[in-house]
Amino acid sequence: MSFRITALLLVALAALGSYVFFYEVQKPDKQNIQAPWVYNIDLKDINAIKVVYQGKTVDILWDEEKSSWFAREPVIPKVDNDRVNGIRVLLSGPRSKRVVARNPQNLAAYGLDTPRIQTRVGLNTGEVWNIKLGEKTPDGGGVYVMFEGYDVLYIVDYTWSDELSRFVTEPPIPKPGTPAPAEG
Repeated sequence: MSFRITALLLVALAALGSYVFFYEVQKPDKQNIQAPWVYNIDLKDINAIKVVYQGKTVDILWDEEKSSWFAREPVIPKVDNDRVNGIRVLLSGPRSKRVVARNPQNLAAYGLDTPRIQTRVGLNTGEVWNIKLGEKTPDGGGVYVMFEGYDVLYIVDYTWSDELSRFVTEPPIPKPGTPAPAEG
């Protein structure tokens, strides 16, 4: 083989190696890119939850002395603690599917001028966080969300909205035959 052909093949190999390294190996892995949090709190810090949907409200508080949740609205004798804890996990912080806009100008376009669901989360620190959920996205796979005090419009998974609305339409009342939680 001649020196020219060998040199040409080495240059082509170096060019191909550079392309693979800089354009293929260095690409960010799309599967490892995580969507931003709308907010993120420790679920143990949540001591009050109020969800308003279609003119109905479920408002519950943590009773430290009884180590149990109780409902202020609607007034019910017992609260299904497991169901409330599921909602606490949900409310501890959703990941967004994406950020739609910063400082959105037309909230009505997203159903946030009069939100479908308004959620209030009380924390042990005394802070109260308000979350507004608007309409579902055109494809039905997400719902528009804003965290009060931050002018960022997010999309979260539609199931977030579905679970919060169900929390109101089917309040956390223990089903008959459900064993009572152990005291202590």
